[in-house]
Amino acid sequence: MVLSAVDYGYIQPKDHSLGIQSSIRKKDVIDMFRYLHIKYDLKGVIIRNDNGSQFLANDVRRTLQEMEARQEFTHVATPEENAYIESFHSIQQRELYCRYQFLSYYEAKKHIDEYMHWYNNQRKHKNLGRITPQQKWDQGMALSTLMQSTFAADDGLSRPVDTAVTKQANQPLCMSLDKPAADAYLCIRVDQNHGQHY
Repeated sequence: MVLSAVDYGYIQPKDHSLGIQSSIRKKDVIDMFRYLHIKYDLKGVIIRNDNGSQFLANDVRRTLQEMEARQEFTHVATPEENAYIESFHSIQQRELYCRYQFLSYYEAKKHIDEYMHWYNNQRKHKNLGRITPQQKWDQGMALSTLMQSTFAADDGLSRPVDTAVTKQANQPLCMSLDKPAADAYLCIRVDQNHGQHY
């Protein structure tokens, strides 16, 4: 099983292979949220998840409350409420898991890490304007920084006022990435020393 986190604003999976193992426990979820909080600051972020017992655990809820993140649950048996992550899992299933048979967790983690790098930094997405999720993320961060500094300088505020411009810039993208337009991930290489494929 793999524990995934996707930034809905930019459709960019974040540190995806944190939780590759035979089962996902509440400790794994807490560890992932702590890591993401240190790296991205989850204060004020809405965390949407399904109703798995590991997400319902009181310790997970308490951890998110301490981070000042809001937890939102999807309705039971409604994967469409979590469409971005479901779409991403479908793409990953088709482009990676269905094509390869992994002999160990180490090998699977290695391929997943390589796939995630490729997905975020090389795979161009038609619905993002034929750019990668990382390029979209960089554009959004640059815009966010520019808008914050512009509004803060103009109004003497540390954060921008919610104007139509900032609301429009911060809207999540409503699209499906499950389209066959981009080249497929291919990670077969030949070991020069031994002539083995991996």
